[in-house]
Amino acid sequence: MTVSDVPVVDVLILGLDGIMGYTLSGPFDVFSSVGACWESVSGERAQVRFKVEIVGTHPGPIRTFNNLTLDCTCQIADVETADLIIVPSISPGGDGAISLPAHLLAWLRKQHAQGAVLASICAGSFVLAEAGLLDNRRATTHWAYRDQFSTLYPRVHLQRDALMTDENRLICAGGSASWQYLTCYLLELFGGEDVAHHANRFFLLNGVFDKQTPCIALAANLSENDMIVREVQQWMQAHLQMPDLLAKAVIYSGLPERTFKRRFKLATQQTPVEYIQNIRIEKAKRLLEKRSNTIMDISEKIGYSEESSFRRLFKRKVGVTATEYRRAFARPGAV
Repeated sequence: MTVSDVPVVDVLILGLDGIMGYTLSGPFDVFSSVGACWESVSGERAQVRFKVEIVGTHPGPIRTFNNLTLDCTCQIADVETADLIIVPSISPGGDGAISLPAHLLAWLRKQHAQGAVLASICAGSFVLAEAGLLDNRRATTHWAYRDQFSTLYPRVHLQRDALMTDENRLICAGGSASWQYLTCYLLELFGGEDVAHHANRFFLLNGVFDKQTPCIALAANLSENDMIVREVQQWMQAHLQMPDLLAKAVIYSGLPERTFKRRFKLATQQTPVEYIQNIRIEKAKRLLEKRSNTIMDISEKIGYSEESSFRRLFKRKVGVTATEYRRAFARPGAV
């Protein structure tokens, strides 16, 4: 797939005065760089590209809740369509009331009617509710603002304890730090499971571990210089369940065994045994994230007949148990 063949998703992040700055800059950084960052460490081509803009309601910079100034790259008056619009968290007043320009609320309604997905972070749900978009629909917000929200917007079906809700292309995430969870959810929605998986691991969006090891890509990149080794790598990846995989890979290469092992280590910086273990563990990670397979099933699918051997190898390579990894990365769906 060439760069020109990669689909492009238009993402707008709403720049409003008084927003919590990190709920804008966090999603902006992840969406802007997710494909390139993962490609730089894994060698895998980006499957989707996100074109990200900060869209404002007025000319000039905006001022965040904590008095940082940020420049918007475009104005809502100049935007006709978008695929995704993210509303960062705002800081409602003591009674929860907010004041927003009428042309912004009309623009949000128009974008949703045209098919855009609108996603709010924390108290950004007040913006969607103020536009009337959440009437008779499920939504959530920061726990501290639940009572004010219910009072101001009684027609919204507030899910008081939900981390996230998703109904009719209107997605709300709860607390401010939930921008990470929401970002992964949106990446999967627009880019697929692999894109979300890559972002989660590269940016450590899931903060349940006290070390980075579970997120590190283990397998060496495909060789760029030795085409025989590269072909063998691809063949190995397609035959993980095969018994005696190393011996059969040597035969597939057409090289003497000593020559094969030497060239493989030179091309990948991993021995063939290390590489086979690593690609099997990487495959296991993907399967653990899907929740649909037992650990015994996963063990067999990647070529280990004894579950105990697989569990020991996984813990040694990843630094956590397979069960702990699944608990962290197999994300539940939205309410």
